[in-house]
Amino acid sequence: MTKLAKTAAVGAVGISVPALVLAIGIPFAEKWEGKVNTAHWDRYAEIWDICYGNTRVDGRPVQKGDTATDAECRELLITEWTKAYVEMVTTYPLLATAPPGVQAMATDLDYNAGLGNIKAAPGTNRALATGNWRAFCEILPQWRKSNGQFVPGLLNRRNDAVPKCLASVVEE
Repeated sequence: MTKLAKTAAVGAVGISVPALVLAIGIPFAEKWEGKVNTAHWDRYAEIWDICYGNTRVDGRPVQKGDTATDAECRELLITEWTKAYVEMVTTYPLLATAPPGVQAMATDLDYNAGLGNIKAAPGTNRALATGNWRAFCEILPQWRKSNGQFVPGLLNRRNDAVPKCLASVVEE
């Protein structure tokens, strides 16, 4: 029996994630987050996480010894990624009209780095708020640190995100 409770689907605010955005974003998050079924210590963020980098489950912090099945991890990823999408399009309404790759990579950035960090980064915040999708995509490689420490895997993740983000951005 696992210690990871089932999570509820998002939908309370009536915003749904477009299928193409999910089709781009979920495999991307799976690839770069990796999955662990037993809580482990993230040495960069200095916090326990489980599944696909999840630090909270059902409102409580992940703790040493927490476990989850593959199905629970998948459900948690989709639920939390969807919450990140809703959070992003609520904060940056123009994002809902952005190309699918931009929506997916913006949501992935929230899922991985958090909205507070995005809002505190002037260039990223400005690009998202004004709908400058090319600038947003091109700034992604700057998101390569965790707790102020350079993480090679984050740079690789962001470099992988750029072409996905730019794929449907048209010249203005």
